[in-house]
Amino acid sequence: MMDLSEISVSPCETHHLKDGKPFYEKKFLKVLKYHEPGLAPVLDTEGAYHIDLKGNPAYSPRFQRSFGFYHHRAAVELSGEAFHILPDGSLFYPQRYSWCGNFQEGFCVVRNFQNHYFHITLEGTPLYPCQYAYVGDFKDGMAVICNEKGLHTHINSMGQFIHSRWFCQLDIFHKSFARAKDEQGWSYIDRQGNFIDTKRYAAVEPFYNGIAYVEDFHGKRLLINEEGEIVKTIYEPPYNDRHELSALSHDMVGFWKTWALYSAVELNIPNFLPGYLDEIATEISVPISKLRRLFKALWEMKILQPTHNDYWELTDKGKFLQPATTSFMAAASLMWGEVNKAWQNLPTLIRKTHDFHHTSFKEREENESLLATYHRALDGYAQKDFLKALDLSFWQNHKNLLGFGRCSLTLLSFLLEKYVHLNAKVVGTEKGLGHFDIPSVLKDRFQKDYPNGEVSGQNQGFSWADAFIFPRFLHYFPSFFIPYFCL
Repeated sequence: MMDLSEISVSPCETHHLKDGKPFYEKKFLKVLKYHEPGLAPVLDTEGAYHIDLKGNPAYSPRFQRSFGFYHHRAAVELSGEAFHILPDGSLFYPQRYSWCGNFQEGFCVVRNFQNHYFHITLEGTPLYPCQYAYVGDFKDGMAVICNEKGLHTHINSMGQFIHSRWFCQLDIFHKSFARAKDEQGWSYIDRQGNFIDTKRYAAVEPFYNGIAYVEDFHGKRLLINEEGEIVKTIYEPPYNDRHELSALSHDMVGFWKTWALYSAVELNIPNFLPGYLDEIATEISVPISKLRRLFKALWEMKILQPTHNDYWELTDKGKFLQPATTSFMAAASLMWGEVNKAWQNLPTLIRKTHDFHHTSFKEREENESLLATYHRALDGYAQKDFLKALDLSFWQNHKNLLGFGRCSLTLLSFLLEKYVHLNAKVVGTEKGLGHFDIPSVLKDRFQKDYPNGEVSGQNQGFSWADAFIFPRFLHYFPSFFIPYFCL
């Protein structure tokens, strides 16, 4: 039996070589490597197919693209469809996909015509019932999958989650560790999904016999061991005080973005876009020279952009502020402006030697219109954070829900509308309980709109409830619910 590794692709990719000489006489438009059982993908004027060790066609069908055999199955494409064939050119299964990968460790990645990815077995059947935004090849019995939120985790050969931890980017395991990226940067996780240490890097390579090459966020290139300890510094860029000064200066002046957005919404600018600068200046009664300066600041933030003759329009990012009177992001712009004011007192608050409850601007607000604006912003954030939770199946198993904090009002409102069998209480008072803030207007509206909903006192409802909702926990740890979203 010939060793296929001795056969290589020629530099021009038109034929194969053995011992530096043509392996057969014929030449093609393109060839790929030989794989067991001794067949290689080729392309000529007739189409794509496979040849044997003599350079002859292995079968009569022709395709638009053909790829190498793995586990005696090869991916091919024809008329916009992808599927696998056997060495004699016959169909491996009747299904058609929009794309097919290669079989690795007995499983293959496919993408259906709904643009969902999953793995199939050597029998051509799905490995598991889930479908994902993307999946990778199996290695050592594990593969990476990516959900619709762009988060990644590992599954085993039965399609089950290995550690149920989710990451922004993720690699397969190599030498007991996998490269993983969270919001802070790259590092390595073990098979339990835990990072080896708290440090993060701009880039990391897989471990090689206990040592890995990494680069930090300052351009320093290092070798680290499996405990995260620095073994060697390979390169350290020269210190650049200008860069550090620039970064510090950027941190100092970041407030201008908050106030630029605040001013845009306060002046109701999003509702007049698209439009000409001079016409908008007239509508909102401000000097055109000052409005131009504000527009340039919003342009730098990619909130709006000019087209021609001082005609301006909102970008896709800026459209979240429209309409300015009802958009929750427009309301948030006004709310964060008020929050920004409170930070002026930070040195005084830090100097205090005792803890105390600091009344927030929302609790002090007496203007009902502004208060409604702040709560519109909070409700928008809550809806964004918690809407996915509505589809979880376990709500059917509960009857009495107890929520903590005013954000619970938003989530419980959706739940009470969708599941008529549920009852709900929210812990809090109209004056606020700790950091909870449930004004009387929200309490009355909730109890009026939802007869099976109630806002209770601090010590009420604990024995009554069979499920508890902590919205702040879900806000800061959204991955708590992520595994359920994929099922």
